Amino acid sequence: MRLLKLNPPDLVWPVALLAATIPTYLIRFEILHIPTTLWEILLWVVFLSGLAGGALSWTFWRADRLRWPILLILLASLIALAVSPNYLASLGQWKAIILDGLIFYWLVRSVTDGDKRACYWLTGGAVLGGVLVAVEALALAPLLNQVASDGRRLGIYMIDAGASPNYLALYLSPLVLLTLVGISRPASQLVRIFSLVAMIVLVLAVLVSGSRAGIVAILAGLIMAGVWLLGRHYPARRAIIGAAASLLIVTGLLIVGPSFLPDPNIDPTTANRLTSSNNIRLEIWRTTATRIIPTNPIWGIGWANFQPLFGQKTAGQVNYPEYITPYALHPHNFFLMTWVTLGLIGLAGWLILLGLLAARLPRLATWQIPIMAALIAWLVQGLVDTPFYKNDLAALWWLLVALMMTYQTSGNRSQPQLDR
Repeated sequence: MRLLKLNPPDLVWPVALLAATIPTYLIRFEILHIPTTLWEILLWVVFLSGLAGGALSWTFWRADRLRWPILLILLASLIALAVSPNYLASLGQWKAIILDGLIFYWLVRSVTDGDKRACYWLTGGAVLGGVLVAVEALALAPLLNQVASDGRRLGIYMIDAGASPNYLALYLSPLVLLTLVGISRPASQLVRIFSLVAMIVLVLAVLVSGSRAGIVAILAGLIMAGVWLLGRHYPARRAIIGAAASLLIVTGLLIVGPSFLPDPNIDPTTANRLTSSNNIRLEIWRTTATRIIPTNPIWGIGWANFQPLFGQKTAGQVNYPEYITPYALHPHNFFLMTWVTLGLIGLAGWLILLGLLAARLPRLATWQIPIMAALIAWLVQGLVDTPFYKNDLAALWWLLVALMMTYQTSGNRSQPQLDR
């Protein structure tokens, strides 16, 4: 007999709190010599309470539409544990990124299916947490010396190992698009005002991070959201809308594209930040594709092994130890990172998962279009960075995916209906 009987709606507030406090993973400590974080403790308290109270059921996974690609990713992540030379560091990454992420996904899906109000609370919680991070970066970062040598702001991510201003943009850029959920809510003027202010604050924080990918990702998400909405309102003009959007995207690429091009012939000691960043990224991609992935193309090289192996493979190359290896914490591309870490099984799992999300697009409710836009921003950043293999980014990804897969029902959870 359960001492406390819980239903999924009872967990809405705790899960919304989890969405708001994702950045508290930066508060780290040990329990019985096991490294953990504040967010992880909060997650497990909510999860175990929901499981013990009956609000969560293991049968959830039998019906979840993403269970097969998730199973492939989970299998690949366990293989990555086995092949990694640093078992303890690998176990820590696996726990924080895979295990905690899937538990969070389970929680979000359980409390949001059939309850649009719960979805609003969770998106609002995530946006509020992002705003707090953004305000800190805008107002306090200079006072607390949370600024890189080139003037770009890191904010609270200065605490993180190998901190980069891109960490700030990777977390906040999808949240900029998430504010559109609140802005578009017709029933709450106060929520719309908060969401609009939140969008402005988040965009400013991305700008002071100096992340070109973050800015481009936001623009890409806004364009896709606009195209999707216009296509729904004017179905007879979808071809014209699509052509106009394509022209806008091509024009944008012609304008901003050159700033992403490398210049291999330039002296690294005299190159500006943008050119140096482009060159370093190109060399990391090239080395990953030609020297790291071939090490173990089927199973991958395992968790927590990329930079050590990168350093071994390039130890004798000119400029690598000084200018490139320190920045090679990961391959700066989501798909390369997945292949090199999780092998072909993991890469297949991710491609199938992304395919299933794409298949969901025609059935999205109108309020979910900002979720789609946030995932587009995530994907754009993933072309030149790694927006998943980090505690907060993994949690944010699974939050967005869960909201994307949520069905809105009317009185009966078993009868999904789209909320237009």
